[in-house]
Amino acid sequence: ASTDHLLELRKIFEPAYSLLAMEKATEADLADIAAIVSDFEAKIKEGTQTAEDDLKFHERIMACTRNPFVMNVGLTIHQLFKASVNRSMRKIPDIALRDHRAIFDAFRKRDGRALQAAILRSYEGWADSLGKSKE
Repeated sequence: ASTDHLLELRKIFEPAYSLLAMEKATEADLADIAAIVSDFEAKIKEGTQTAEDDLKFHERIMACTRNPFVMNVGLTIHQLFKASVNRSMRKIPDIALRDHRAIFDAFRKRDGRALQAAILRSYEGWADSLGKSKE
């Protein structure tokens, strides 16, 4: 398996679960995600950000699906991404933060079109950090 395969898998899975999560998210969920984004920003300013900090954002959105199958598959997929996310945390943490903010902004506004666009845009920086072209 290659990084191209990982990118394809992410393009298939993340937009789908994010839309479902957006539909089911409560105000408490939104507050939790906002806190995760703030924590991520603080860690980037301190230079202490890790892959776990990045993945926590995605996993909290995933949890909003309230679907244990989505969570199990998603957590397994995240284990496959972890090494590449570690690289992006070293190379492009500010881009990751920008992308998380854009995703969360669309998510909390419950704007599915903007959410999908923000998710797809986020793949560009990640792909670049892996040495892949923007597709």
